[in-house]
Order: sequence, then structure tokens, then C-alpha cells
Amino acid sequence: MAIPSHMVPCNPGSCGHPSLCARPCIYMAKNGACHVEGCNFCHMTHDVPVMKLNQRQRYVLQRLDVKEKLDLILAAARAGLQREGLTYEAGS
Repeated sequence: MAIPSHMVPCNPGSCGHPSLCARPCIYMAKNGACHVEGCNFCHMTHDVPVMKLNQRQRYVLQRLDVKEKLDLILAAARAGLQREGLTYEAGS
């Protein structure tokens, strides 16, 4: 089954836009064009700014053991899937 051309991402970083794509390309955001060959950042518009951990959050994350980190990642993935309405497909 062919993907319609309007749904094909313009670069690898845009795959899964808006929830699963890479960070926004700074060149696209500032100039509206990116001339970096092989750019792996998302070239589509983002309504929500990229969230970054603050110093305290990074400190807490660094102190977690592997199981705690995996539990945190799993919880975030489940929340994202639920937010996108994909819980049934993901085998919730």
C-alpha cells in the first residue's frame, strides 16, 4: 500500500511527527529552510516547545538505577500512546 505524498516526511527526523519525531530543526524554525545534507531533525512545525529537564530533574534521573529508569520510560511511553489514542494497537 503506497503512502500518499502529502503524508511522507521530507526527512528522517520528521517521521512520526508530531509525537514521535526528532527535535525541531533550528534552521527550519529560524530561516524556514535547511541546507544541511542529511539533517536528522524534524522539518515540520511544532506547536508545543521541546521540554528540557532542569538541573534538579537531571540530578534525580542520574541517581535512578536501571530498573527505575526503565519503569519511568515505560510510564512515559504508555502515557504518550494513550494521549495519541494508540493504547489498543499497542496492546494495553
